[in-house]
Amino acid sequence: MRYLTPTTVLASSLTDRAAISLFYGIRMLTVTGEKLSSDFDATKPFVDKFEKTVRDLGLTSDQVYNADESGLFWRLLPKRVYVCRSEKSADGWKKAKDRITFMPCANASGTHKLQLLVIGKSKQPRAIRKVKVPVVYKGQSRAWMTKALFHEWFEEEFCPQVRRFLRSRNLPQKALLVVDNAPGHDTGEELTSKNGQIKVMFLPPNCTTLLQPMDQNIIENIKSKFKKKTLLHIVSRDGDISKTMKEMNLNDVVFTLAESWNEIQPEVIQASWKNLCPLFSTTDEDGESSSGTAGVWEPEDDIPLAGLIDVASARVHNENTEMQREDIEDWCAGVDDVDELVSLIRTTELLSTLF
Repeated sequence: MRYLTPTTVLASSLTDRAAISLFYGIRMLTVTGEKLSSDFDATKPFVDKFEKTVRDLGLTSDQVYNADESGLFWRLLPKRVYVCRSEKSADGWKKAKDRITFMPCANASGTHKLQLLVIGKSKQPRAIRKVKVPVVYKGQSRAWMTKALFHEWFEEEFCPQVRRFLRSRNLPQKALLVVDNAPGHDTGEELTSKNGQIKVMFLPPNCTTLLQPMDQNIIENIKSKFKKKTLLHIVSRDGDISKTMKEMNLNDVVFTLAESWNEIQPEVIQASWKNLCPLFSTTDEDGESSSGTAGVWEPEDDIPLAGLIDVASARVHNENTEMQREDIEDWCAGVDDVDELVSLIRTTELLSTLF
């Protein structure tokens, strides 16, 4: 029997993460989120204030909403590749910077999901100019949310859609929208509908990662489903993967994104409110959804992600491209912008600190 020792680890492979993880009991994770920058002391007072506001207004979970935007680099390909030790560089291609901003919005019960707001750089993109898209599309020169866009969406989209939903449920025509205090939202003034029945409540600074419902795996779920569907589209077509990605346009993106949003189950949305308002949440004592559907992948998924990764990896191997299976796995897991990641420590440098 061969025993695993530091010497055999070095001799077998200095770049073998699995061997290092097995021997030292460590693993490498991507640094994500902004939780460590959050103001924990400000969360409890706001939760108490929020619950009091809901009680004073007499609102139910059907009448309380949350919205939050996120950027999506929808054509960005993996950036890492394995090369021979003698290689000094790895040639690549120009980084794709095609980005949009999308904003999901839903009530706390998960029974009303508004159409996604999608913000692109062009006001009238050619790809969707003559197409009725299942999203609310807006144009902004940098594809960012602005105060003007947010107010326009609030008055022209949010309020009318909420009123229609409340009428269909025979509920009072009043609602509360919770958003963060990002520069594109907060005007320093109270924001309400024209009749004063629909109000906006801003989260305190540095608390969004702890309290914002859409940040509790909802946006992550949407992006994961989007990437799975995009990967399925890629492997189902003949030809080079990079070429297929370049042929994608905004029309493909908005339809795939809307489909991903529609697949988010109400139980997942309900569970996302556990930090802000536990009364609206359906999670049990262990923090798991009582329905068991709060995970990234739903049980009814026809094709498992692992199967798609296998097919894509085989295609990459046959085409002799620079991408590897690990790149595809990272991309599906959410590693879509190398500028947002902390630089990874090379295995050789890690070993040098351990011996």
